[in-house]
Amino acid sequence: MQYEDPAGLAAAFHAKLDALRGSGTRLAMLFCNSLSAVVDGSGGALPVISPVTVYSELAPLRSTLAVTGNAHALVGVERTVRAANPDHRLLGVSDPALVRGIEAGDPEAAFHASHLPTTLRLADRLGLEAVALACTHFTAVLPFVTAVSALPVIDVGTRLVELTEQALATTAGPVGRG
Repeated sequence: MQYEDPAGLAAAFHAKLDALRGSGTRLAMLFCNSLSAVVDGSGGALPVISPVTVYSELAPLRSTLAVTGNAHALVGVERTVRAANPDHRLLGVSDPALVRGIEAGDPEAAFHASHLPTTLRLADRLGLEAVALACTHFTAVLPFVTAVSALPVIDVGTRLVELTEQALATTAGPVGRG
């Protein structure tokens, strides 16, 4: 849907935020990297914690390997990081087959069948500073990633949960699950 009707998707997203706010919700979390590349959550009816929030944390670094589930999501990572730090060197890889393998129920086999182990070793050799697992599916392969690479790993899925928990500690009211 993000490829076929981004404007319709954005309109539906903001309508949902409006409805959640109307029911008393004070905070929303967008748990999809691809959707966050299409839908601008800022300036909506509610504060939104999204992968874009995490991508902005990469900006102080000089270089990152970003691994996404599709190229559309990779655009969102690059756009966010470059806006904050135009000198940041981003090596981006998208791997839809890894996502499908995780969804099939065997993350370990999917990881080892993918090009990710080789890409991680290349990132180490290139001297990149960190790896960003910029697909919420990739939390499932986090242990395999850390076993292959010595680089610090920023797992967007894990970080979204951490940021949401921090925000909830300071935000009263129900949290939307729409």
